[in-house]
Amino acid sequence: MTLHVRPNQSTGEPYDQEPEEPPPADETDLSAQGSAPRPGRSAFMRSSLAWLVALCTYLPLAALGFWPVWQHWSAQMNGCNCWDQLEQEWYVQWVPSALAHGQTVLVTHHIYAPDGVNLMWNASVVALGTAFAPVTEALGVVHAFSILLTLSLALSASTMFLLLRRWTAWLPAAWLGGLVYGFSTLAVQEAGLGRLNLSFDALPPLMVLVVVKLVREEWSPVVGGSVLGLLVAAQLLISEEILLITLLLVGLTLIVLAVVHRTEVIDRGTDVLRTVLASALTFLVISGYPLFVQFTGPYRITGPPQSRAQIALFSSDLLSPVVPGATQWFAPEWASRISGAFSAALAGEVTTYVGLPLLALVLVSVVLLRSRTIVRVFTLVALGSFLLSMGPQVLVRNHHTGIPGPYALLVHLPFLGDIIPSRFALGFWFAIAVLFAVGLDTGRDRLHGAALRWSENRDAPQSRAQITRRRTTAKRAAGIVAVLVGVGVVIPLVPNWPYHQQPATVPTFFTTNDVQHIPFDSLAVTYPYPLTATAWPMLWQADSDMRFRMLGGYAIAPGPDGTGTFFSNSNPMEYCLLVIFGSGSSKYCNPTQLATSLNTLGVTSVIADNDEPHIALARSVIDQTLGAQPRQIGGVSLWQCVPMRAGRSCRWR
Repeated sequence: MTLHVRPNQSTGEPYDQEPEEPPPADETDLSAQGSAPRPGRSAFMRSSLAWLVALCTYLPLAALGFWPVWQHWSAQMNGCNCWDQLEQEWYVQWVPSALAHGQTVLVTHHIYAPDGVNLMWNASVVALGTAFAPVTEALGVVHAFSILLTLSLALSASTMFLLLRRWTAWLPAAWLGGLVYGFSTLAVQEAGLGRLNLSFDALPPLMVLVVVKLVREEWSPVVGGSVLGLLVAAQLLISEEILLITLLLVGLTLIVLAVVHRTEVIDRGTDVLRTVLASALTFLVISGYPLFVQFTGPYRITGPPQSRAQIALFSSDLLSPVVPGATQWFAPEWASRISGAFSAALAGEVTTYVGLPLLALVLVSVVLLRSRTIVRVFTLVALGSFLLSMGPQVLVRNHHTGIPGPYALLVHLPFLGDIIPSRFALGFWFAIAVLFAVGLDTGRDRLHGAALRWSENRDAPQSRAQITRRRTTAKRAAGIVAVLVGVGVVIPLVPNWPYHQQPATVPTFFTTNDVQHIPFDSLAVTYPYPLTATAWPMLWQADSDMRFRMLGGYAIAPGPDGTGTFFSNSNPMEYCLLVIFGSGSSKYCNPTQLATSLNTLGVTSVIADNDEPHIALARSVIDQTLGAQPRQIGGVSLWQCVPMRAGRSCRWR
């Protein structure tokens, strides 16, 4: 930011520095630094220290959301113990277990057995599972997962803070901008649902930061390109969906800027080419094999991972930025009724609530600073991302207006058409954080200048001591007002914390040596049958360090036509146990058919949790099917097929 010196009208000596009005066109605005640290090791150390301090301030805030976990650390607390959180916990445990047993990480046969699942088609967070493997092995998957969710919020906020230090001169503006990004409605909602792959958004700001360093020629093309390739590869192994969104938005932005500054791009053509080559080479070295497994490996999906019609249901609403929902601490009943009907699929997918105060401040900043390139760019990013998040048609209170949105252009494109519309809220919040921080930073500077002018008009200072005192007073006053405004506008975003946490209720059979009664890598069936909403046996499996394989699971696998499905490898036992669990009926349970199916699949253990609904009926059906009574051990009923002395057959007992 450019400063000019205005002389004291009575003495002619300089006493005040205030910001100039923004220039009409700033060609280097996107790469400009607010604090402009000098290149070198000392600048790197200062930047690293600032990031570390920011991270330490964000961590306690993130921990508040999971307060019941820390308060009852001796218990396994894991949110709703359902749906996506169970799936993500399983993935975090799978990585260290697979590595310890010499198994491939990217394909598993432990769910949907006796076949398997290609984990590259799922949100398997391989990178995070690998990085956190020592913690998972030491503390157990539930505790490790709670720590990861907490870190995901704090790290996302801190990396955005690091980026915003490039574009703001005032540290509190960068800190508040990081807060808005890391603790956005999107991040808070996804963390509450246990979607680690979507709440961990720390890498997109780092990617943009590397691009900025390359534009400013602070890093060589080889170094910068290599780091960028590393970040892109890491994001691929956390969430391909977030990677596609980031590459789409950043790519379109760079294309537009390249067209505007085509002369400079041509002049630096060699550097651009070297950067692209270094980035692509690094990316392929790390991600080449995972991508090979995804598109040519076993159990790959050859059609859409999910139905396009189903994907379109997960969309934002035109009113969602101004109507609070269940995620917010302050949400009147009337507002909750409106926001609860925003999405045809799931209200939790509507994650673009900003609140009127913050939205108003951002809009004022856009109007007043519209001549700045950074403001123009991120205004378009915010608007485009929000429109994309609404899906193929603009929605108002979940009513289709018939007005097509830009997402309609992506629907028929490979890969981009598989992105769930509401996920584009990431780009929306990224842009909101930047516009908020830049606006607050500039507003503080202008308040500083206005305070000095007002002081000068009242009484011109006569000494250097008065000059220094007035300058300090004006600066502090401007800072206090700006902080109050910045904090005030984010108050509506205060989340409805702490998250509800409940015990994982894993039977002790799976957390003690009792589980060793099951032969390692043998095939088991559980009650309840693990499928989507009843997938908690996946946590039993994870807590036993993946000792056994099992029928069913919660993952995307290829259906008969190659398209993705959550209901792969159906069998008679699946229908039987699901109906028993859901309705207490055994009408789909034919003992003879079930016995034949279990024998064909190679099942050697049946495990039923004694605390589940309709357990008496389930035990009765299994008794008839196997012709044997179970053992009661560790809170479960256990049937096992014991090998006979001769031959390959076994006998149930």
